[in-house]
Amino acid sequence: MDLTRYQAPRKLPKAGEIARLITDDGLTVEEVADLFDAAPSSVKAALNNAGYRQDGTYTRGSDPHGIAHLVPSVAPGDWVEQALCAEVDNDLFYPEKGGSTRDAKNICAACPVAAECLDYALENNEAFGVWGGMSERERRRLNTTTTADNDVA
Repeated sequence: MDLTRYQAPRKLPKAGEIARLITDDGLTVEEVADLFDAAPSSVKAALNNAGYRQDGTYTRGSDPHGIAHLVPSVAPGDWVEQALCAEVDNDLFYPEKGGSTRDAKNICAACPVAAECLDYALENNEAFGVWGGMSERERRRLNTTTTADNDVA
């Protein structure tokens, strides 16, 4: 396949764009990786983390809120079904390194289940993304503070 019509940016695009390249343009995971000078495992991880299969098809059809795969221990009908993040692109909650978390946090600020979401993230040591209005760095800091407070008591 002739890939010269693509002008490859330096970084891997978001999962939705990768999926479009696979489904609409017929590229393979390996071709997308070559196009963006990335490892095929990075392309596969980006697709998987956003709810796509390696063939570019979206896997969240049975999950109308789009986040159940992120919180497997939460039963259907629980707080996940009320989460506002389900109404927007998941990539917003997983910004690239150095990217802004402001928009995600604004959504969390209006979310009726932000506290439950944050509790879930803290209990399950979620290492990535914005959960319950807090970035991974803020959650780490909160966990460190809480641990230090418990050690003093």
